[in-house]
Amino acid sequence: MRIDDYDEWYYNRPQGRQYRENEKIWQSLAGMIECLRPSNVFEFGSGLGHLLQECSKRQINIIGSETSRYAILNSLCKERIIRIGEIDQCSLPFKNDSFDLVFSSEVMEHVKEPYTEAVIRELRRICSKRALLTINTFDREKPGHINMHSRDWWLNRFEKNGFRHNDQLWTELGRLKYLNWDLYVFDIIPL
Repeated sequence: MRIDDYDEWYYNRPQGRQYRENEKIWQSLAGMIECLRPSNVFEFGSGLGHLLQECSKRQINIIGSETSRYAILNSLCKERIIRIGEIDQCSLPFKNDSFDLVFSSEVMEHVKEPYTEAVIRELRRICSKRALLTINTFDREKPGHINMHSRDWWLNRFEKNGFRHNDQLWTELGRLKYLNWDLYVFDIIPL
């Protein structure tokens, strides 16, 4: 899929509606973020802003990003979302170490594989403390799942780019998981 394919059809197909209308998903994700007590959060891939909205309700200082024009125009939290291009073409508009926590849910499997390392390096550049991600490693049939790999593959990519998996936090936050996501909790390794 191309960026322009994440349009009205993508967000309004029955599976998309079912996912986005399930408040327990957003409450679970916001609860995990809350447990980490970040002073500020960057969300890579905000979709229609459901998590941004839930975090705002909880007074979590968060800013989101999205490539989809449709998602931004229809975001529930327009004041907290910025439009970005594909990472191979630009960098994120933030200084180094701008955010305590970088968060992303169900996005990395949509990134074109040749751009994977560039995205990870850019997330590392803006992150000062920790990253929390969910990555779909099992559902190849969903639209846009173009970068499907095992958990070990993803761990390897992040760890070779300045992240170290925090097994203790992974276990603790795993108890809060609502869906069958593959959860990753990384600490930043000083460069």
